[in-house]
Amino acid sequence: MEPIENVALSYHRGFGLVRTAVASVLRSYSEGYTRAQIEAESKLGPDQFTAAAIYCERSGLTIQGKLTDFGLTVAENDATLSESTTQWAMHYFLSNPALNSPNYWAMLTLNGLPLLGQLSQARISEDIVNYAQEVSGWQPSDRTVKSGATAYLATYAKEEGLGSLGILEEAEGRSQYTVRQPRALSVGSFACLLADYWQRHWPDRADVLLEQVTQGELARVLLLSENKVNDLLGSLAAPDMALVKRQRKHLPYQIIRQPSLDVTTIWQTHLYR
Repeated sequence: MEPIENVALSYHRGFGLVRTAVASVLRSYSEGYTRAQIEAESKLGPDQFTAAAIYCERSGLTIQGKLTDFGLTVAENDATLSESTTQWAMHYFLSNPALNSPNYWAMLTLNGLPLLGQLSQARISEDIVNYAQEVSGWQPSDRTVKSGATAYLATYAKEEGLGSLGILEEAEGRSQYTVRQPRALSVGSFACLLADYWQRHWPDRADVLLEQVTQGELARVLLLSENKVNDLLGSLAAPDMALVKRQRKHLPYQIIRQPSLDVTTIWQTHLYR
C-alpha cells in the first residue's frame, strides 16, 4: 500500500463522544448560528467544544456547519440524541471506512467489534499504531495513540456516549472491555443506512449481489450477522415498505433497489418509523 496522509488520531482531543455536548452543538447549528458564535457562547472548555463540534460532523449530523438530511431529521425528532435509532446511525457514520479516510475508528470497529470477547486498551493502542504505520508510514506518539484509544473506548462503554447500544462493557478498574451482542437495529434505521451506503458505493447500480449486503462491509460496520441482515432485507422487501426486491430464484441471488430507497428522502420517511 502506498503511504498516504497521516491518520487523524486526535480530532476528538482525547474525549469520547458526549451526546449532551454534541446535541448542544447540533441545536445551535439548527438555529442558524456559526461555529464561532456557538463556541463563544458554549460553556464547554475549548478542547471539549472542539471535540463536540467535530463529533457532530463525523457522526453525520452536520457538514461544514450545516445540518445534513440525517441531522435535520434528528433535530426534529430526537434533539437529545437519546434514541437508539439515532445512535446506530451516528455509529455508522463514525465507522464507515469510506468517510474521513484513512479512518482509524472504522478500522477498530471492523477488526475488533464483530468478534465477541475481550478487548483491552493496550490491544486497541497496538492496532492504532499498526494501522498508522500501514497506511502512512507514520509512528504516532504514545500520547496520541492513548488519546485515540481512550476516545474510541469511552464512546462505546459510557452511557453518556453510545453506551446504551450495548456494544462494549467495561470491566471495572482493569482497562478491559467485553464486546457484547448489541441492542437491535431497527428496520427503519437499516433502511436509511442501506440507502446511504448504496449511494456511496453503487450509485449507478440498481442491483447488487445479495452477499455484498449480507456479508459485506455494511453488515460488519453494523455488527449484523448474515441471518439478521436477511431478516432486515425481508422487512424492506415486504409490501408495506417495498424498498427493495430480492431475487432468489436463481444464482447469483441479488438485491434490487426500488426508487423509494432514495437517500434524499428516506431519512424523513423511515428513520423514526
